[in-house]
Amino acid sequence: MKGYPHWFLRCVLSALVLLLISGALLVPNTLIMRAEFDLDWRLPNAARLWTSAIHAGFGFVMMLLVGAIWSLHMRSGWRRHKHR
Repeated sequence: MKGYPHWFLRCVLSALVLLLISGALLVPNTLIMRAEFDLDWRLPNAARLWTSAIHAGFGFVMMLLVGAIWSLHMRSGWRRHKHR
């Protein structure tokens, strides 16, 4: 394989956006629990659990995709003798 499949960039960007959205949904709950802010809006318990699970799942997906990017870029650098 000389490069990435045609769908790879779309997959990376969509996983990154969904990770960002799920993390943004968890911010008010974190501010209420950790920093003791007084906010009007927060997720209910069931939604917070599902949002946390989705956020963790997309975190694992992003680690998998970054690992795929890392390994291909490392091999191309080794072939060009640009390893430092």
